[in-house]
Amino acid sequence: MAEGEKFIRERLSGDMNSGFDDYNVVIADEGKTMYFTSRRSNTTGGGLNPDDQLFYEDIYKITWDEEMGEWDEVTNDLGKLNSNGFESLNFISPDTLYAVITLNTTMMDIDNKTRVSDICIVKRNNKGGWNRPNSIDNKTINTSFFDGAASLTADGNTMVFVTDRKGEKSSTDIYMVEKNGKTWGTAKPIKEVNTKGAETTPYITPDGQYLFFSSDGHDGMGGKDVYVCKNMGGSWSDPVNMGTGVNTVNDDVFFTYSADTKKAYISGYFITGSKASMDIFEIDMTTFVFPQ
Repeated sequence: MAEGEKFIRERLSGDMNSGFDDYNVVIADEGKTMYFTSRRSNTTGGGLNPDDQLFYEDIYKITWDEEMGEWDEVTNDLGKLNSNGFESLNFISPDTLYAVITLNTTMMDIDNKTRVSDICIVKRNNKGGWNRPNSIDNKTINTSFFDGAASLTADGNTMVFVTDRKGEKSSTDIYMVEKNGKTWGTAKPIKEVNTKGAETTPYITPDGQYLFFSSDGHDGMGGKDVYVCKNMGGSWSDPVNMGTGVNTVNDDVFFTYSADTKKAYISGYFITGSKASMDIFEIDMTTFVFPQ
C-alpha cells in the first residue's frame, strides 16, 4: 500500500450490477458483448439454493451501445444456455462458435444430471443459438467433486480450472490439462500455485504465457487476492501479488485481462449502508507490465 495504487478500479455503471451477486465477466464480439453470472431474482426457474438462500446462478448477456457509450439491454434469455440449476459461463472461443460453462443440475428432476458441478462444452447451432451443454468426457477433468471455472487459451488446447477433489488437504486447487488432437489429456495440479488455502478463478492469457488466479493461501492484503505467474515452459514462476488498485482487504476474484484494451475486469464486494453484494469492476491497466 505504501507504493500507492498502480491501477484505477471503478465499479461499472449499468445493469450488470444489480444489488444481488454479479461476477465472472467474459468479453466477446470484439468487446461489444459482455457475459456475466448473476444470482438475481429473475433467474431461470426462480429457484433458491437451500444452502445459502440465494437464487441459483444464471448466465446473463449485456451489449455495448456505441451511440450511448454505455452497457445496455441485459438479458438471461439465452435459450439452452440457462436452466433451473446453476450455470456460469467461463470462456467463449474467439470465433464465438463454442463456450465453456460450469453447470450444476443436481437439484433438478431430470435425467443425466451432473454429479456436482461439471465443466461443459456448449456449441452454437446453425441459427446462432446455443445447443444443450455437454459435460467433458474425461475422468481427470470432471469428477464426483466440484470442477469448474475453466479458462482456455485462444486455440482451445490448454485449460486451467478449479477443483476441490483434494479438499480435505488443500481446499480448492487449480489444475491444468492439455488437448492431444481432439482428446483432452490428464489434468494435473499446478504445484507452483496451489497451497493449503483456496486457489480459485484462474485466467490464462490467450497465448498461454501468463496465469492470473485468486488465493487466500499466499501472502496478501486479506481475503482472496489476485496473483500472476509466468509460464516457464514446464513450470510456472513464483506468484506475484497484483497489489493495490486490484486487490482489497476483501475477496477479489474472477480477474480477467485484455492486453489489447489494457483493461481488466474483477469481481469484489461493494458496500451500501449495511448491505453488501458482489459487483463487477473495471480496472485501467495502462501501466501494467507483466513480471519477467
